[in-house]
Amino acid sequence: GFTRFADAQPNVTHFSLAELLHKGATIVTTNYDLCIPQAYSQLFSECENKLMRRQIGAGIFQYYSSNENVGKLYYIHRIADQIESLGHSLKNVMQSLAGEFYEEIKQKYCENNLFIFLGYSGLDNLDVNLMFESLQRIKKNSRAVCIVYPKAEITDAQIGLLEHFESNYHFEMYLDSFFGHYEELTVHPCEQNTENK
Repeated sequence: GFTRFADAQPNVTHFSLAELLHKGATIVTTNYDLCIPQAYSQLFSECENKLMRRQIGAGIFQYYSSNENVGKLYYIHRIADQIESLGHSLKNVMQSLAGEFYEEIKQKYCENNLFIFLGYSGLDNLDVNLMFESLQRIKKNSRAVCIVYPKAEITDAQIGLLEHFESNYHFEMYLDSFFGHYEELTVHPCEQNTENK
């Protein structure tokens, strides 16, 4: 059942994401497990870097630090140690991406930040896609990259998600390779071997 999400252990991807969070990245996940916060606490256990958690909307949980240089981590589809929150209604899904979370994503979108979708299906048509569609109506801006596994075709859903961004690319690569090239990607996204879809 849902308890297996709470028992999941972090892997190399979670530790890499935890390092990016520590460097100031904003990370949004639709997963339920607590692997990124667990990885973060194993890597950065000092009090000034400790992650705290608060609920900021219907099923949206934010991890943050008192250290302003540390980024924020958002769980937008509930969280594993709040089992009672996992079974939620269609109405809640459609209303969940609002308020403080929406405003932060809107600011990053309008400021032309780079959005990176790692292993994300793009199938959240009731909340994530609607949010980016509404942002595009305000101002089509920002850049997006979708990372897909080698030999995996980019899906129509992923292409549809990328179309909400002024500049969009997809890369075929394994996640460990992506994390090895992350610094290059954020500084020079257009110089990579990309295919604009």
